[in-house]
Amino acid sequence: MARRRRTMTTRPAPVTTAAAAAPVIGNAEDPVSARLPPFAAVPSPPVDDDPPVEPPEPLVEPPEEPPVEPPVEPPLEPPVEPPVEPPVEPPGPPPVT
Repeated sequence: MARRRRTMTTRPAPVTTAAAAAPVIGNAEDPVSARLPPFAAVPSPPVDDDPPVEPPEPLVEPPEEPPVEPPVEPPLEPPVEPPVEPPVEPPGPPPVT
C-alpha cells in the first residue's frame, strides 16, 4: 500500500474573544466584588427641583344638560284669499215691473 503524502496546510489563527482579550482583574475564584476595581461612591444630593404636585381632582361627570330643542316657529297662517266679488253682469234692458 502506498502512503499518502502529507501536504503542508496552514492552520487558521486562533480566534480571540472579547473575554479573552479583556484584562483579568483578580482570580476567577474570587467573588465578583473582589474582582471589580475600587471606585469612590459619592452619594448624590436629593433632588427637589420639581414644585409640589397637587393631587388630581376627582373625576366628576358634568351634570347632564337637558337636550336643546330647536326654536319653535309660529305656525304659518293660511294664505289670505282676496274677497270674492259677485260677478258683474253686463248692463241689459231694464227690469220689467
